[in-house]
Amino acid sequence: MEESTSEITRIVGTSCYLAMSSLSLTVNVLLIAIFVKSHSQIKSVSFFILTWQLLICDVLSLMVQFVLVIPQIFVGHSTLSILIQIYESEARNQGLKPIILKNTGQLCLRRMILGIPFDSNRRDLSIDTLLAQNSQTLETSASIFQRSEGPEGHEAELPRLP
Repeated sequence: MEESTSEITRIVGTSCYLAMSSLSLTVNVLLIAIFVKSHSQIKSVSFFILTWQLLICDVLSLMVQFVLVIPQIFVGHSTLSILIQIYESEARNQGLKPIILKNTGQLCLRRMILGIPFDSNRRDLSIDTLLAQNSQTLETSASIFQRSEGPEGHEAELPRLP
């Protein structure tokens, strides 16, 4: 009874793993098709190359799952398990590098937009002060770009900065 239960568990687990891997591969192939079709419009986006690297790493790791992992789980052998583990960990690490680059870039942009100094010794600005300065800057920018109608129905000149 115990052996048949483990076989049923292995078959059900393999089927679920195959279904999820197939869904992931389908979504990645659709995303690659969108990237290929709209390459000229989105190649100027800053993280386009990083996204391609993520897609390629994910598709390669999915191919290994389809070729090696799923058949071995289904049959019940684990002869190449150490090689699969090395390849899987390397594929995941290569997929994490663009994510780290993207998050670091977003962190730097947010620090620049909020005006947070990059010098760690400088602690004279609190977050409340920075947010107040940022909201004042936005209000000033909004007032500069507001247009009002002049006496003859023409737009008045934009106000000058002091």
